[in-house]
Amino acid sequence: MIYPGIHTLSVFITRITGYPLTRSLLIVILCFVLVYFVFVPLCVRLLVSGSHATVVGLFSALLLLPINHISTHLRVHPFTLTVLYSSFVIFLLLKVFTNRTISGRRSPDVRSKKADTGPKTITGTLLALALAVTAVVLYHPQQALNLLILFVTVCGIQLFYRLFYSSHPVSKHPTMYASTAFFFGVYILWTVRTGWFRRLAGKHLSKIMAYIDGRGTAGQSIQSQGASLSVVGASLTEIFVKLFLLGVVYALLTAIITLFSLYHGIDDSVTEEKGMRLYISLSVVPMVIIFFVYLAGSISGMQFRHLGFLMLLATILGAVGLVLLLDRLTRVISRPKAGTVVAICFVFMLVLALAPVYQSPYIYKANLEVTEPQMEGYDAAIDIQSPNTEIRGVRIEPERYSDATQGVAWTLPREKLYRKTVPAHGLSRLQPTLDGTQYVIVTQMDEEREVTAYRELKYSRQGFQSLDNQPGVNRVMSNGEVQLYYVEDEEADRSSQARLSQSERRAISTQEQ
Repeated sequence: MIYPGIHTLSVFITRITGYPLTRSLLIVILCFVLVYFVFVPLCVRLLVSGSHATVVGLFSALLLLPINHISTHLRVHPFTLTVLYSSFVIFLLLKVFTNRTISGRRSPDVRSKKADTGPKTITGTLLALALAVTAVVLYHPQQALNLLILFVTVCGIQLFYRLFYSSHPVSKHPTMYASTAFFFGVYILWTVRTGWFRRLAGKHLSKIMAYIDGRGTAGQSIQSQGASLSVVGASLTEIFVKLFLLGVVYALLTAIITLFSLYHGIDDSVTEEKGMRLYISLSVVPMVIIFFVYLAGSISGMQFRHLGFLMLLATILGAVGLVLLLDRLTRVISRPKAGTVVAICFVFMLVLALAPVYQSPYIYKANLEVTEPQMEGYDAAIDIQSPNTEIRGVRIEPERYSDATQGVAWTLPREKLYRKTVPAHGLSRLQPTLDGTQYVIVTQMDEEREVTAYRELKYSRQGFQSLDNQPGVNRVMSNGEVQLYYVEDEEADRSSQARLSQSERRAISTQEQ
């Protein structure tokens, strides 16, 4: 497997607790969300002082800004869970700078008043960081690459200050060169063992080159989704407000903090906290550039995966901005009144944030609940499938169901058989639409989603109702919730009909004689 970490953790929980694997997967989601809720406030606490830092950080984390329901989801989605886990890695990274220097001397601005006991503290933190980044690679290499870019950015900042601003506090921080080299080594050793990295890099580069050559359109997938939304009575503006309004607020706060960090970057008298803000703030810059590269190439929604990680950084820095804003507010009004104002704002933001936490008609997304009959239907369909014959789904490829019912090792050599869907508006004319003999699997959820939620945008009610009456289309399996249809090759069907007609004519001719 390319990223076995989440699955292995689920199996471990099943072995320890005896719970079914499906329940263990739900526990894994809870664990990663709790990690995010714990370590985002702790990151904020390291970046800014003040009695409100932890509280503001916690409420900012509760907004779950990395979840955008386009490419990051609050379910068993390895990339999303790895983004949430990344808050722990960032905490350890910041903790390295607040402990001690490699020589064992305490950095001059660290808060702790305990006696200096030597270099063990930073050694323990670095070991924990090494384990954490190894886990990230196993959880999802694509998100590990995002974190690796952050580490490289931190190393670049440290090298710059050591060469040109040796009097700045950043130049006194423990260097991250060895940790970054270790991270890079683990990443390379894991990714080169499969063709995943080469395929992904090749796909991304081809998309970007197509845009540069004028063969592609920037944001093409977004334009397509906007057109689809208008058909079902919604708009991009409406979806943007529901999904990204709070993210924009935190992004603006992040931009302000980044500008202040750049200003403090040339000030030799800055505090430890301001020095560490410089790392995270400047790490946002390459991430934003990569986001727009993804956006320009329209790389299959990957820009919104990247946006999920950007929103993690924006949550941390935005919370820092809110703490500083609250401190300024207490200079104008009393502290209790300032706290009340911020609390009211967070209540309003929580309402906006929690409404789209799960997929629903509110954000024009169907519920992705999978029932037992649905799983049993897919399992039975794959069992009776003819060798080397594709199975197509309605909007959703059957590949994930093949993984779930047969296992990834079984699916990988056959994955091309499960990676296609019925073309839009082709459900009512399957035989002329599909090329060759194929299967089409249809569920009750498919019909409800397409007809009710998406208002027959791609597949009509008439198309679903016509399946049992179309020539060359035969229902070969049904369990009440899942139907499997066998679509004969149109050319072969015509040839057989022609041969049958010739046989009938010869039979009639013989009878007449």
